[in-house]
Amino acid sequence: MSEEQAVSAPVETPVESSSETPENEPALAQEAIPGESLLDAITTDKPETEVEGAKDSPDWFKNDKYKTVEDQAKAYSELEKRLGGFTGPPEEEYTVPDIKGLDAGVIENNPMIQWFKNASREAGMNQHAFERFVSGYLITEQEMITAHQQRELSALGDKAQTRLNDIQDWGNGNLSKEQMLIYRGVASTAVGVELLETMIGKTREAKIARASNTAQPSGHTTREELKKLLVAVDENGNRKMSRDPEYRTMVNKLYQERYGVPG
Repeated sequence: MSEEQAVSAPVETPVESSSETPENEPALAQEAIPGESLLDAITTDKPETEVEGAKDSPDWFKNDKYKTVEDQAKAYSELEKRLGGFTGPPEEEYTVPDIKGLDAGVIENNPMIQWFKNASREAGMNQHAFERFVSGYLITEQEMITAHQQRELSALGDKAQTRLNDIQDWGNGNLSKEQMLIYRGVASTAVGVELLETMIGKTREAKIARASNTAQPSGHTTREELKKLLVAVDENGNRKMSRDPEYRTMVNKLYQERYGVPG
């Protein structure tokens, strides 16, 4: 055997695999559990050491719900936006806003005002929201009243103002304050105005007839009778000569017939 044949090639000893993991080798990663990955904790916020007030939180800060004071402030701001005007009623009575251009009747003795106050308090509405809602209602009411008045005035024709002044003068001279309230209510429509004009016309005719019967026929009215006519008062104590145009015309005519000059 030659020398080359005597030298045998080195034989590699196979390495047995071991089931044990060396202490310095990390364990295999567990299967990822949704919601527990540290990646879920990544935020764009600054580290806690850089957050203002993180070391000195105010008493009202709810650190069990919010990470920072700023987060809590944002949450409260969003809540306020959602609540809007329902943040609680005022301790005192709601104040009705002062709106220019409203007729007195729109607010006075208006049951809807009290209804709005009661409903707003039950709903937890604050003063600012109450003013918004009530203002919208009052302005709408005034617009409806104005539109109604314009329609009725148009129905009375070109002499609407003269006709209204006439019935107002008659009412002031012949009615009490309580009666005037009803009288004005009847005069709220063109049909009502025409009704009052008819009634006033009938009343004036009867009044003139009674006055003519009291005085002597034309040219025979005595001086004492004319004096009584001049100072006569109505049932409310107002002088007829001052408050009743028709009566004044009648007396002036009688006075002129006797003395040649108006009374």
